[in-house]
Amino acid sequence: MDILVADLLAQYDRTVKALPWLHGYEDFARLPYMTLFGLSSRETNMTNEIGDGGYGHGYCQLDSRWHTIPPGFDNNPQLQFQTAAEMLDAAYARFKSWPAVFAYYNSGQTNDWNTAHHDYAADVMARIQTLQKFRPRTINGIRLLELTTPYMHGPDVQFLQHAWNLKHWKPTLAEDGVYGLTTAGAVRTWQAQHGLKADGIVGPNTLAAMSQAVV
Repeated sequence: MDILVADLLAQYDRTVKALPWLHGYEDFARLPYMTLFGLSSRETNMTNEIGDGGYGHGYCQLDSRWHTIPPGFDNNPQLQFQTAAEMLDAAYARFKSWPAVFAYYNSGQTNDWNTAHHDYAADVMARIQTLQKFRPRTINGIRLLELTTPYMHGPDVQFLQHAWNLKHWKPTLAEDGVYGLTTAGAVRTWQAQHGLKADGIVGPNTLAAMSQAVV
């Protein structure tokens, strides 16, 4: 990772304070937590700028050589991150691999060999993972369970899986303590069936509803 951990965390703390809505774009596009922060950190150190010889626009450097820059884009961080989130979501639906997605975002190819300094995807992944580790999403000090890269794991995940199986909900979950695609998908379906926001994130509202539900 081509940045000190302390500098990366300082970037995040500054940016999330200035743009408190930013994680919402990750959730809306079902991106892993910290994806947009890791990407914008690699691109611009989480700053809104015109870069790359005048071709790169915004926090995530939308390239005017390959994309049409909408009116007002440069002064509209919300539009910038919405655009980046939609592009990443579409690329993941196509490639099913986050390293491939990040490489494609930078170079149009799905491997790092063709990216800037041949390490773009690896570097973005490292930034995301570092942010997930040192700035986990919490509410009142309790960690929220959600898809991360690599997958979140721990006794809190295992407890959720065990409680799920005790209620005989389907599908039966492996009690491995790993919050992977199967567990997240089961949670998302359950949330939709019970009138909750189907984001696959287990926080206080979902936990409370699960504890009271019988089906």
